[in-house]
Amino acid sequence: MGYKQIKALVKKEILRLIKEPALLFLIVIFPIALTLSFGVAFGQVGDGGESTYSIGWVNYDDNQTHWATSFRSNLSSNEMLRLEDYNSLDDALDKLQAGELSGVVVVPDNFGDSIESYWNSPQDTGSWINSSVELYVDESSLVMKQTLTPLIQQSYVDTLYGSEQTTIETPVDVELISAVETKETSMFDVFMPGLFAFGVIFLTMSIAQGITGEKKEGLLKRIWLTPTKSTDVMTSYAISNVLIAVFQMSLILALGLALGFQAILTPASVVMSYVMILPLAVLCIGLGLIVGVVSKNDGMATGLSFVFIIPMMFLGTFVSMGEPTAVNKAMPSYYATESIKSLLFRGIDPLSATILTNFGILTAMAAVVFVIGSLVFARFSRK
Repeated sequence: MGYKQIKALVKKEILRLIKEPALLFLIVIFPIALTLSFGVAFGQVGDGGESTYSIGWVNYDDNQTHWATSFRSNLSSNEMLRLEDYNSLDDALDKLQAGELSGVVVVPDNFGDSIESYWNSPQDTGSWINSSVELYVDESSLVMKQTLTPLIQQSYVDTLYGSEQTTIETPVDVELISAVETKETSMFDVFMPGLFAFGVIFLTMSIAQGITGEKKEGLLKRIWLTPTKSTDVMTSYAISNVLIAVFQMSLILALGLALGFQAILTPASVVMSYVMILPLAVLCIGLGLIVGVVSKNDGMATGLSFVFIIPMMFLGTFVSMGEPTAVNKAMPSYYATESIKSLLFRGIDPLSATILTNFGILTAMAAVVFVIGSLVFARFSRK
């Protein structure tokens, strides 16, 4: 192995990445834009980290009691909701259809009478005046579909019994205890660990495009006329792009912290997070070698790169929600994302069995892919 050749090739590769606008975008601008976009979209920039939803309030209760007013007060005390009064349901529904409201609450004309009849005869259901509070929700908002109904029900219970009481006294009290101690978090905090993998995954495309460009310009052919070996070229690709991956992770971490990422930072957790990114970078380098060699031009390299990028993005990072499936666990990016999440978000021991197992699996995947990529590159890059 020629160390002088490797040093020269590493320098050449880094200069190429810096001078090429498209690759510079993937390395620097893309991680910045991605992190800023998620910071804005999920509440860490501009509004203090909390989202609010506008809810239309239509009160048809002409009863002189305080129940409707109390109901509205309890509902508006929730910081997620901002209530707007409307005189008619049609006006409120027009705003809902236009996307200016996330939901509409309609209080019936016998709401107060209904509650009064309950308190007059709590045990005599036959004497109650039944009524229904109508709720209209924006079907396109998953958050409202899942959360507004429970919020309305809780506000109604608070109105009826007071916030310190429950409808039924039981000998068993259910207390929710968090299994994992974390700080108060936002969606941005949950998604941040996946952004590190996002940036690294795109190394596949930058390497593939670089190789096709060098083939087109005849640079690879000129390299093969020198004493340089294929192992020297592959080693230079690995070193230069691993350095790029470390730079990207540092950039995303610094920007995330500036935007309010609630990370649990210790020297050990930070170091192990970088360690988890390294095999993912090596794996993406191997994929880039394969794609770059088999591609005829930049367009083909870009298209083939996304064959690998899309599954790792959508199945191996935060995009795939819920319990991980076998398909999720087949993605290398899954192990990097989950490990970084446990290290920086959950505060797990960096040398725990979970982290070491994930590192072992990811390293094995990276070794296989990089070896295959190296063999393909050595076999076909001279043609």
